[in-house]
Amino acid sequence: ERIADFLLGSSKYVLEIKTIKEETGKKHVQTAGRAIQDRPEVPFIYGGAPFEDIIANCADKDEIRARLVNKIGRKIEDYVRDAEEQILSTKQIYSLHDACGVLLVINQMDKAIDPSLIARRISQCFKRRSESGSKGKAFELAIILDLMHCHIANGVLSHPIVYLQNDFCFSRNNELYTFFNN
Repeated sequence: ERIADFLLGSSKYVLEIKTIKEETGKKHVQTAGRAIQDRPEVPFIYGGAPFEDIIANCADKDEIRARLVNKIGRKIEDYVRDAEEQILSTKQIYSLHDACGVLLVINQMDKAIDPSLIARRISQCFKRRSESGSKGKAFELAIILDLMHCHIANGVLSHPIVYLQNDFCFSRNNELYTFFNN
């Protein structure tokens, strides 16, 4: 059985790290762009352009966007599924039934995947798994660290960090938030 990456805080926290190391989102955007490039409403683009600009005149742009987001989101769902299995396995193997599960997703490679997309897909996984009764309680917190999108303010470079609380399981999120901010 596979186990989680770290036990933290005297085994109070079971942490699994998933790292986005490939440009999956970019590949899907390119594939979607090629699929619609011959349409008369799609402008000829030399070089590159934002995907939203490419599909702006398409009557089915919402459907095109939804298909693309779904394809990109499947990789995030795979990360969530793997993390759930590893966290649950770790809790069982080490008899840590009261430990809090934490998923850390680090995007270090794919600029096409916005942190809000990752957050939305993880939230959907929380809800869906809770409603089905399967593994919805594996982890109580997901943290997203995005190294591909940054903001510079007053000469300081910062990267987005998103905390997602799983409201569908017993929670000690104030304790978790404090622990991970120290």
